Amino acid sequence: CAILFYKRQLKKCRKAYAQEYSLIETQLKELNRLEKQHCDDIDRVADCFAKILECLFTPSYLSLTESEKKALGVFGYQLGRFIYIIDAFQDIPEDDKHHNYNPILLKERKKGEPIDTFYSRVKETYRFSLTLTLDAIAKSFELIPFRRYRPIIENVVYLGLRSALDKVTIQDSKTAVES
Repeated sequence: CAILFYKRQLKKCRKAYAQEYSLIETQLKELNRLEKQHCDDIDRVADCFAKILECLFTPSYLSLTESEKKALGVFGYQLGRFIYIIDAFQDIPEDDKHHNYNPILLKERKKGEPIDTFYSRVKETYRFSLTLTLDAIAKSFELIPFRRYRPIIENVVYLGLRSALDKVTIQDSKTAVES
């Protein structure tokens, strides 16, 4: 019974938001294809997820000025990129243990390298990359004329995302691998 409800809702969404539905479907298929091919290019894989968030932040039904649409699009894109990369980085120990797909492991890990050594070696590179992404999120955030909830969103952008980055990248490699 619940499946029928969701199928009907999905059909309504597909019809009402055809442009967004198509873009999201395309990006999910590409993401799935890249993951199945064990793509080791984190930027290429993260781009699919980032485009989905960009689409969700700039739906066609909102009346936005061109500058609002651009700022929201960059904000959504960079947030999607941040989420995908930080998730992949955080999952390194678990993905290694269970032999799951992880583009960071595929690209960066040397054959036979112990996971804690690997984690320590790449941590600063990904911390730097994610810090640059946070900077892009913050810059686009400042261009968005929020009408409501600005303090809450500001707290997430400036404190919450930074806290997540610190939690994932400041811990030492032994703690990360053991957790």
